[in-house]
Amino acid sequence: MEKFRLMCLGDSLTEGYDIDPRDCWVNLLREREGWDVTNAGISGDMTAGMLARLPLALEKKEYTHVFIMGGTNDVEFGLSPNIVISNIKAAIRQLRHHGIHCAVGIPMPFDDKKTNLTHFEYVSGGTEYSKKIDEYCDELRSFLEDDETAFVDFREFFKDVNGRVRSQLFLADGVHPNRDGHELVYGKILKCYSKL
Repeated sequence: MEKFRLMCLGDSLTEGYDIDPRDCWVNLLREREGWDVTNAGISGDMTAGMLARLPLALEKKEYTHVFIMGGTNDVEFGLSPNIVISNIKAAIRQLRHHGIHCAVGIPMPFDDKKTNLTHFEYVSGGTEYSKKIDEYCDELRSFLEDDETAFVDFREFFKDVNGRVRSQLFLADGVHPNRDGHELVYGKILKCYSKL
């Protein structure tokens, strides 16, 4: 791709929480494919934060493509899918206004059977949080399909054929991908952009 400059905007799923930075999927795209790619993931960020920092990020570099993935932190704090998706929609509209191609990642599922986390009490336990993540992802996918925005639904790859979460792809918290998980994300992002 001529003059391909990609920004990956997101939270800890993009930043590469608790893994060697060299193994993060964004870095794999840079090192293996030679892409001009910026990791704009910030652990703990919410979609409102991503939307707020988008204009400044666009001023710093002339990007041709932006990949957005987020929303799980919003769900953790009890925000409704409509609010979260409205932030993503606003980011997409800004990018289209500037003539920048946008694709969205639908986050991987939460592995409530594996997690070692104990702070999900306010969403009635990990199982309820897992359901809320699925609800958000379902609504996000529906919006993206209607909006004709390119997307990668990572739930398809982090679950087996029987719909069970592939625990071997996650860290002990059941939220963040491990090294193998990042390898999988890298491959799917690469395939996404190879179609463009």
